[in-house]
Amino acid sequence: MHNAPPVVYPVGRFVWGRRVGWLLALAGAAGLLAWQAGSQASMGKVVLAWCVWSLSLAVAWRSLAHECSASGHLSWDGESWLWRDDAGHAQAVDVQVLLDVGHAICLRYEGSQLLSQEPCRAQWAVLQAAAMPSSWHGFRCAVYSRPMEASMSADRYESTLKI
Repeated sequence: MHNAPPVVYPVGRFVWGRRVGWLLALAGAAGLLAWQAGSQASMGKVVLAWCVWSLSLAVAWRSLAHECSASGHLSWDGESWLWRDDAGHAQAVDVQVLLDVGHAICLRYEGSQLLSQEPCRAQWAVLQAAAMPSSWHGFRCAVYSRPMEASMSADRYESTLKI
């Protein structure tokens, strides 16, 4: 069994995330205003529609507060995945491929605390070959590698191959 080589890949935050969220919220409000002006909807339906819009906005705002992963690096050391921030602090994370289109991969990575004081939800990252073309093949191999189990020593591994 061969493990993928160690690899380090930079991961940054999506800087347009909040702006896109606000743009979508404004588009939703504009759509509601257009619907309200062009329809003969009762006052109850209009109030209900604005309540749903407000609730959606509150849920989106709350979910943005849980996005606590800063920019850093995902690194594979040959056996496990680590998240390293720019200061060099590391934490073990689980990495899961959500979509792979060859030149880009959408990943989900999760640890108990991604370098903050409070627990975080899983983070998403879209990584592209153009960011590190020389390491892309090794990174893709690492993403699909299974971590070596601690209980399987080299002697046990060799003995299972002889059977």
